[in-house]
Amino acid sequence: MKLLFCKMCADVRKMDVRSAVTCRCGAVKGRYLPDGRSAIVAGDNAEVLGLDNMELARAVQMKIPERAEYGPKIHAFLFGRASTRVERVGWDDGRFTQ
Repeated sequence: MKLLFCKMCADVRKMDVRSAVTCRCGAVKGRYLPDGRSAIVAGDNAEVLGLDNMELARAVQMKIPERAEYGPKIHAFLFGRASTRVERVGWDDGRFTQ
């Protein structure tokens, strides 16, 4: 799973293939590409946070004790500039409206 993070307003949004998402302050936007695995993002303050889908699913399915304050930990990572899964594009890239 890829999440769009804005360094300006610290907003986090889940990206979707159907339409672009924008952060609360409007400084960044992003969306999944039709392949459902790659994403494009725009804005100098855009970062992409990754979660392993299977790890998240296992954590959600775990039985958390009734009195527990926290459930299982999951790992997150940032996609680097060299990632082939995230393309950084200009604000007016036509793929945001497809």
